[in-house]
Amino acid sequence: MASLYTTVVRPVLFRFNPELVHNGTVEMCRLGGYIPGVAGVARACLQSNHAALEGEIAGLQFSNPIGLAAGWDKSGRALSMLDALGFGFVEIGSVSARSSQGNPRPRL
Repeated sequence: MASLYTTVVRPVLFRFNPELVHNGTVEMCRLGGYIPGVAGVARACLQSNHAALEGEIAGLQFSNPIGLAAGWDKSGRALSMLDALGFGFVEIGSVSARSSQGNPRPRL
């Protein structure tokens, strides 16, 4: 069964520059976190609580094993919304002694 993502969203997004889509998605999540009710609707639609998914690692409790890795939101701009998207954990930001330019483009 085809989903809205595979039939509409993915084909549209894959026509654009990946960094543009990435930055736009981070910005949309940032804005969504400020609009009253958006995070609540996302949480109601996307979060799943099931005992079989829960786990503990190094003394930390996780509601599920699916996480968002460091690097997606390096500046922590979308934190309010990311909390509502159903991840078991989210890594935000980065720490370094000196700023860097990053890898040469295209990066994604």
